[in-house]
Amino acid sequence: MTRSWLSEFNISIDRFHGYLNDPYKITSIIDGAGGTAGYEYESRPDQRTRKSVNWENRVAWSSQVSTALSLRYMSDDWRVRSDTAQLHLRWTLSNRHRYIEPTIRWYRQTAADFYLPFLLSTEKPATSYQSSDSRLGAFRALTYGVKYAQKLPGLGSRPESEISIRAEYYQQTLEERTPVPAGLQGLDLYPGLKAVLVQIGWRF
Repeated sequence: MTRSWLSEFNISIDRFHGYLNDPYKITSIIDGAGGTAGYEYESRPDQRTRKSVNWENRVAWSSQVSTALSLRYMSDDWRVRSDTAQLHLRWTLSNRHRYIEPTIRWYRQTAADFYLPFLLSTEKPATSYQSSDSRLGAFRALTYGVKYAQKLPGLGSRPESEISIRAEYYQQTLEERTPVPAGLQGLDLYPGLKAVLVQIGWRF
């Protein structure tokens, strides 16, 4: 766009065919009182077509400060839709051999059309497919953290290498709306997920 602004736009189409089940995922069968009456192994379609668009912009505000903003939209024929926004800010320190990079990432997705957190023993599933895998459910997530990096002399023919440490906090919130039997009402059936991630890297 300009000497200090780079923009990149990508379109991707992925197609999967074959055994797409997770063999270790099961779905509980719940009776009218909320008790477990049995289990059923999940069953997913054997085909999946996923389409996504990604737009990324990098702007250098000065010789020491730059930002990167990316936006992504994905949809597939399992009716999963997702939106992602991620922002990086990089501050290069005065000697230009170190930098600090805070980041924040927001994510949201809808549930697959065959996602069921549980099966009711009194009801017949609408389709022959079903999965209680929360990765196919509706949720939103927020990740934020910071990275510190130090440039070092390179190895071999490379001019330089880099050692870094990254710390991030991840919080996921499920957006489940499935009615539950009376015996399960009032219980926290859909707890969120919180995680702290620490990563040490060496690029050479």
